[in-house]
Amino acid sequence: MIDLDDDDPNTKIKRMMERAFDQAFQAQIAHLFQIFITNQGSVASQKEYTKKGIDNAIDAYRLAQAAVADWEG
Repeated sequence: MIDLDDDDPNTKIKRMMERAFDQAFQAQIAHLFQIFITNQGSVASQKEYTKKGIDNAIDAYRLAQAAVADWEG
């Protein structure tokens, strides 16, 4: 994780990217949950669709965080 007391502009940008990806991930999981709740009774495969969506969201989040960690400005 990044030093929160660092005044370097690139460090601040990394912190903003990390927060943005955290928020995007949380929003995506919430969206998937809402779709699951809405469709679980009417779509027989909804559980599989939701699981795949969660797996994809996790993969994307991990890639994004790795990209932030590797970014040097």
